[in-house]
Formats: sequence, structure tokens, C-alpha cells
Amino acid sequence: MSVDDAGWISELMTRWRPHDPVDPVVLRHRWANFRLDHVQGRWALRDAAGNVVGFGAANHAPWEREPGRIGDLDLNLAPEVRPQADGIIAALEEWLRREGARAAAADAEGDEHWLLAALAARRYEQVSAERFWKLDLLKRRGTLLELARESEAKVTSQGLALLTFDRFLNRPQAWDKVIALYQETEADIPQNPGDHMLTPPEIVAELQAPDVRPDRVWLVVAGDDLAGLSFLSFPPVRGQVWTGYTATARRYRGRGAAWAAKMATLAQAIELGVSEVRTGNDERNAPILRINERLGYELLPGWLRFRRPL
Repeated sequence: MSVDDAGWISELMTRWRPHDPVDPVVLRHRWANFRLDHVQGRWALRDAAGNVVGFGAANHAPWEREPGRIGDLDLNLAPEVRPQADGIIAALEEWLRREGARAAAADAEGDEHWLLAALAARRYEQVSAERFWKLDLLKRRGTLLELARESEAKVTSQGLALLTFDRFLNRPQAWDKVIALYQETEADIPQNPGDHMLTPPEIVAELQAPDVRPDRVWLVVAGDDLAGLSFLSFPPVRGQVWTGYTATARRYRGRGAAWAAKMATLAQAIELGVSEVRTGNDERNAPILRINERLGYELLPGWLRFRRPL
């Protein structure tokens, strides 16, 4: 399967999991711009009549960057073929084994009971969990708008300013500063063996994605210096609005920069008529989890990470 197949693949993935729709434009962009240095395999699974009933994928980073030789696998199956998940996982593991992987990792949502059972049967062990949350913007509208006003007043009182990315791009070394902020702050996010931080081209691709608009990426700046950033993902065709990334430069922490940028994204979403925003955070990221609880996010089934030796 290639980048050109992203459209019809997203249609089937959405049909199989209608509560978690996949945007075709976003999927194509991700396939075209991320993990380009990885060795990747993608396969369509067909029934006897030739109908596509599932997708399998596996990939790994260049082994010189992945000393643990951990490869990733992924599968999306129509309900009628989910009982065959064990054999499909075994085939993906064999591809990774031939590639030289020593371990396989896989993700599953907390409500994907068929996949959780299949991974358990193959002796995968959970190594981490990411919590998913949703925030009702209609119910919390008044509180959120007030918090946005208060947080902006706090940063401006310290000589900082809140503005959107489109107004920052004409400043000296704008992209270099954004990339530096990502690299500094991604290093503070809890990582699992086999995880890899975004490369500079991937950071640019993330902020130029079809679901990320420069006038909806909020920054806190000190002159031309970048203090904090936050943005939401707005899928152009279908799907939920999600938090993309929120970060504060280390030298500005404790001054409310990330909070102000995050509140600006939520206030803007309210004005745009968005009714709900979702976010996902590693369960070890205590500061962000406290922010979610303070804002009134409601917990959803999470995202679980599993691994087994090959």
C-alpha cells in the first residue's frame, strides 16, 4: 500500500471504528512526511472475494538509531476477521524478525478488546499507557473564556505577548526557534524504548499539516524569543478536534506561558463553534494531567503500549 491509498483506507478504518473517524487528508500527509527513514511494510488483507477486510503494517527505525532493535506493528481489522488476529500478528512479527528486530511493540486502545486479547495470547506485556480525555466546550464555555482572559493578562503583565504563528513567521529565524522549542521540550516527555523524537523536517511537517493552521497555533513570545506554544488539530474532512502539542521553553517555566497558549487555543475553538476537544497524555506526565483535571477534562478509554521479545 502507498500514500495514494490513504483515501480509501481511511474510509474503511472509519467504517470499522465509526467512533474514531480517520481523516483521509491527514492520513495521507502523515504517510508522506513522517518516519521516512524507517523501513516500512504495509499490506491489505483480502477475503476470498477480493474485498479488503483489514490492514497490517510494520516498521522499524534504522538499527543504528535503535540499539534495542524494537520494531512496531499495527493492524486494523473488520469485525468479521478479528478472530484471525493471532495469525496476522504472527505474520507481522515474522516480517520484523526477518528485518533483524529483537522485539515487537504494538498499541491498542482500551476498548479494543479483540486486539487486547490477541496481544495477551501472544504474551505481549504492557509497558506504558496514555490517557485520553475530552473537554466539553459548551458546558465549560464561561469558565474557559474567563481562564483565557486571566492567563493572557498574567503573561502580558510580565512583558510577554500572546500571538498566532502566522504573525511570528516573518520574524528572524522563526522556524529555527520553533524547532529548538520542540527539541528541548520533547526531551522532557516520558519516552519508551523504541520511541523517537521528531526530526526537524517532521516538526515542520507537523506544523504545516492540513489539520494545523498557522492562525490557530498560539505562541507566547518575549520580543522575538519563543516562550511557549500550543495548538489544536482541526481535521479538514472528518474526525475529532485534538490537542496537537503544548510546550514551554525551560527558561520560561513557572510564568504561565504554556497555560496561556493552551487557553487561547480553547477560547478560539469555542469561538469557532467546536463543541468538544480531546487530548492524550502519557500517564507519567503528571504536570499535564493536573492541567487536564483543572480544566474539567473527562477521562476516556486510553491507549496502551505493549511489547514482547521475538
